[in-house]
Amino acid sequence: MNMVAGGDLKALEMLMERYRKSLFSFLFRIMQNTATAEDIAQDTFLRIYDSRKKYKNGMIFRNWLFTIGHNLAIDELRKSSKVIFESDEVITLLQSPDISATDNIVAEIVKKAIGKLPTMQQSVILLREYEGFNYHEIAGITGISEEAARVNCHRAKVALKKMLAELM
Repeated sequence: MNMVAGGDLKALEMLMERYRKSLFSFLFRIMQNTATAEDIAQDTFLRIYDSRKKYKNGMIFRNWLFTIGHNLAIDELRKSSKVIFESDEVITLLQSPDISATDNIVAEIVKKAIGKLPTMQQSVILLREYEGFNYHEIAGITGISEEAARVNCHRAKVALKKMLAELM
């Protein structure tokens, strides 16, 4: 990132290659739309380049990248009023190479249940379970306290279990 801060576009390309896939995956799970996720990912890297002078040595680049991407996605959701996320309940299903028809049905049910959760709970679960961030990192990305991240994650899991129990 220090090379990018100096204006090195090749270094930016290297960062984009390294993080594009995980950032896109994160954004797609939030937006549920390929084109929108790609646009936001692109905007995120543009913001990284435009804000390169603000980057401080010692910052974890991945956290900074996901913070910017998260904020852009939330802004887009506010504009479109569309909130659909997936839960940690289907992580195993979605990461499995052979998803059966039954698993697809379960995944769809969970997606609908997740869409009913408050935005922050959705973000916390996505960052925690899909992207592997710890609560301290989630707090930095979402702008809430570490304890609030834990509470949001717990509340989301409780709400999902209740909703899914009613549906199944």
